[in-house]
Amino acid sequence: MSELAKCAIWEHEYGSDYRAIHTSFWVDIDTQESQERLLIKNVNWDKIREDVEQQKETGFPTEDVDEMVDCLNRWVNKALEAHC
Repeated sequence: MSELAKCAIWEHEYGSDYRAIHTSFWVDIDTQESQERLLIKNVNWDKIREDVEQQKETGFPTEDVDEMVDCLNRWVNKALEAHC
């Protein structure tokens, strides 16, 4: 299948010596389902703090700072999903 959908001289003249070329291509775009947005306006922040504190008490599974940040982000996201 050709990706070129249309290629022709533009139908309208605008008084110039030059003519525009109208070119269209077929493009496949993967549509991704949008993720639900969390309504943070009415969040019970105390519950989120409690959940993250409980996870923190179990300790970090690594000594690497970058992995600790990833772990903390997972804990916060999990708490947000549970209480939003």
